[in-house]
Amino acid sequence: MNKFTYLIVLLMVMSLCLAGCSEEFEPTPLTYSKLLSGDSSKTWRLTGYSIVEEGKQPLTFDLNDPSDPDNCVYDELYTFYADEGRTFEISQGEDKCIDGPDIYYTGSWSIVNANATVNFGTPLFGIGGYTIKRLTERSMTVELFVNQYNFAYRLVFTAQND
Repeated sequence: MNKFTYLIVLLMVMSLCLAGCSEEFEPTPLTYSKLLSGDSSKTWRLTGYSIVEEGKQPLTFDLNDPSDPDNCVYDELYTFYADEGRTFEISQGEDKCIDGPDIYYTGSWSIVNANATVNFGTPLFGIGGYTIKRLTERSMTVELFVNQYNFAYRLVFTAQND
């Protein structure tokens, strides 16, 4: 066998080996929607918030204190549904603040993955585009920047056991 034929055969064998070893890569992207709403729905509770200003220490409020007389607002439940309309509900927790139905707000939510923004409403901070700072299966931290006063509300939510 001459050198040229030997080289051709060697290249073909190497090509077949490399082709046989290749594994198709299929990335599984992190989806904010799935973390936020689960497979069908997911309920969150606001457990703390901070007022954040550049150059200053954040002013932080822990909302897990059951002795707080205003706690009725802070045990409300925020439910994000994975339905086609992306329904969003706020319901009263155990400490009812208002007379009326348990579910007192129904709207919709949306996510813009490009800038990690989730749009929904809260009774304390209004409806807005909250920037997602951290989102896991059990914890969510979002920020709402208030341009007029140059500060942000940073809200911390904890997923509830459904």
